[in-house]
Amino acid sequence: MSRSLLYVGVVAYFALFFLAPIGGVYVEALRGVPVQVVLERVHRVLTSARTMRIVGFTTGQAALSAAAAVIAAMPLAYMVSHYSFPGKRLAYSLSLVPFVLPSIIVVVCMISFYGKSGLLNSILGTDFNLVYNFRGIVLAHVFYNFSLAIRIISTAWRSIDRRFAEAAESLGERPLGLFRRVTLPLLAPAIVSAFALIFIYCFLSFGIILVFGGVRFSTIEVAIYQETYVNLDLISAAVYSTLQLVLSVGFLALASRAIVASRVARSGGERGLPPLAAASSAGRIFMTAYAVVAIVFVLGPILTMFARALTNADGAFSLEGFRQLLVPGAADRNVEGILRSSIPGVIWRSIAIAVGSGTLIFLLAGALALSLRGQRRPAFESFLQMPIAMSFVTVSLGLRFVWGATVPPALLVVLGQFFIGFPLVFRILRTGVDELGDGLVRSAEILGASRWAVFRDVEVPLLRRTLLNGYAYALALPFADLTVVLAAGRGRIATFPVAIYRLIGFRSFDLALALAVIYVLICLGLFLVIDATSMHAQEPRHDTA
Repeated sequence: MSRSLLYVGVVAYFALFFLAPIGGVYVEALRGVPVQVVLERVHRVLTSARTMRIVGFTTGQAALSAAAAVIAAMPLAYMVSHYSFPGKRLAYSLSLVPFVLPSIIVVVCMISFYGKSGLLNSILGTDFNLVYNFRGIVLAHVFYNFSLAIRIISTAWRSIDRRFAEAAESLGERPLGLFRRVTLPLLAPAIVSAFALIFIYCFLSFGIILVFGGVRFSTIEVAIYQETYVNLDLISAAVYSTLQLVLSVGFLALASRAIVASRVARSGGERGLPPLAAASSAGRIFMTAYAVVAIVFVLGPILTMFARALTNADGAFSLEGFRQLLVPGAADRNVEGILRSSIPGVIWRSIAIAVGSGTLIFLLAGALALSLRGQRRPAFESFLQMPIAMSFVTVSLGLRFVWGATVPPALLVVLGQFFIGFPLVFRILRTGVDELGDGLVRSAEILGASRWAVFRDVEVPLLRRTLLNGYAYALALPFADLTVVLAAGRGRIATFPVAIYRLIGFRSFDLALALAVIYVLICLGLFLVIDATSMHAQEPRHDTA
């Protein structure tokens, strides 16, 4: 009965704060338009060559970006899941920072590092154009989603029972065959999950495409924006939104089937990890070289942003941007007037909203993941993943249309941000819970343990890393949100992304960079605490004879 009530409650929440707002936008778009006109517009959009090109490009760039992110993450996922090394917690936390950067800051970082006048070309003495083209789109998407693939795959890789490999080795299996016949099938669900989630994020990409793609490239999300705000054609925008939703849900359904089909019985748990020095010489050289490249790839754009924030126009070290931002009256601009808030207010408001949204996401996703353990409900799970497939411009405007008059803006933002993080967090927790298996839980129940005791003493300790990993993402995604805060919050709420956006809009780029540095440092501190907690006492010292 409690499980049924949980499912009914989740469906009701989705109906009230996701489906109803979407319906409200469609009603607004179709109000007063004759049916014949609507049908003609729908037919024109669905049969046009432009739509075919847009769908083909959207799918192609998303698939390539997702595949590149997964392939690039595999060596580091292996390194993180099999070895301990100095700075591991810091590196693991740093890897998540790009995923939670607002898109406008990512654009600035990528241009500063990879642009024609960027740091990389300056160091190499080259003149490569790596941003304002298709390469720039894929590069930015990999930069954004690299850490997501690392965390999903490394968590699954670490949980594989070593006895599978030992049995294969005792039968004479070579390393390559061991990976192909044993490890890869066991990792397949996690790899497919990572690919599917990154594919959807790239499929719905907007800011990166708009800046780096220009007029040559257009995704469905960009087409929705163009029809809504440029062509003022809400009907065509609604058709593109529906097409995007159908395709995204279809891709997620196919991915769910692939995960189920590739799932292999597995068991495992936390184990002590040997130091990196225990690897072979060739393995150490390869992993060290790959880690250096990955560090440059992730930190290069971010450190370039830091450098620009910490230097003046003459290239000398300066904290003037931070002083003007943090010291009242120090700036020659009215910072509080631009932001419509004080800087401490921006910081605490951002943290409070992220904690509220993240905790709601985490609790509901965790409850559903535990209740669905051992069950296969593809239709229900596809329904739960549906928010990731919808334009959040549409959802946020719908929330404002339907609930704006009765729900306070801050609460409306929390309710809307739930859908930003829920699909990803649910998928992470669902995968971790399924990999736990039922053996220990059933043994505890047979010995007379209550359901609460099983949850507290068996499930939580075994799922500790997965739970904290999920909570990190549940906090991170609302923390970086701009769309819901602006559209549903009606411009009354100033969080970090909104404040950075407003500073750039008022041509206070120096202050925007300084605030972005503070944002990154807070994110890094948050993830360091979570990752240190998740790894604490789970990697005992590896003793050698």
